[in-house]
Amino acid sequence: MKLTIFLAGAYKADENIDAEWRDKATLLLKQAADNVGADVNVINPLLYYPDGNVNFPDVSDSHRQAKSFYTRKIRSSDLVLVNLEDTAESVGSGQEVQFAVDHGIPVIGFNAGANSYRWIEEVDCEVAKTTLIKAVDYIRDYYMI
Repeated sequence: MKLTIFLAGAYKADENIDAEWRDKATLLLKQAADNVGADVNVINPLLYYPDGNVNFPDVSDSHRQAKSFYTRKIRSSDLVLVNLEDTAESVGSGQEVQFAVDHGIPVIGFNAGANSYRWIEEVDCEVAKTTLIKAVDYIRDYYMI
């Protein structure tokens, strides 16, 4: 069975910062899966809008279209990995996490305490780890094995 993981988190309007943690998460999740013989599909939302570029969203795309696309991707996921950093200032991250919770999709958080919205960290997350590596280890141990 393939485990599908959606990457959620605040957009900081800096494509390098936004892409960096998502690229690292994708790499770590794929390495963890390989190490235990699991199969993983990581959904990095920055790769979809627009046309593989990391600017979100292109003026030719509507926000309704983007949100609809992302909620479909979340609905088809087995779990959501959320970067909690700056979620206190990110309405979109809150909506992504709440959508997952409403549909019974587990949410694993990391960067706990880093300007995170407390409800996401303390209520919505199954666990909230301090680092990405600890979150990936948790996902490996509880979802890949």
